[in-house]
Amino acid sequence: MRYSAHGESPSVMPEKFRSSEQMLELSEDEANSPEHLDSQVQKAQEQLLQLKRQQEQIEKQKRELEELSRRQDELEQGRAEMADKLTRSLVVLEREGYNAQSRLEQIRAARESQRAGIPRIYTRN
Repeated sequence: MRYSAHGESPSVMPEKFRSSEQMLELSEDEANSPEHLDSQVQKAQEQLLQLKRQQEQIEKQKRELEELSRRQDELEQGRAEMADKLTRSLVVLEREGYNAQSRLEQIRAARESQRAGIPRIYTRN
């Protein structure tokens, strides 16, 4: 660790973490005291720990969001597949309905033909 010409240790905390009020309240002797430096180091370590916890929380939220996004994509894909299958099923049902209607008409025509032929059979004898 390097020390300045006045025997001070380098700044442990970035300037943005120190308030100007804290700096103004300390005398030069207090600012250079080992207790003050230890206190500053401890505060910096606490802030670092807090930042690490925040980072872990943010990373956890990021993973959760990525999982939600993946699941939403799967849901959308499933919906699209389901809509496609339903559309194809409707086409098949319509085709089968048309075929059933055609068969029904053929059966009716055959029945009518048979009914019309029955009197002729009886009239020939």
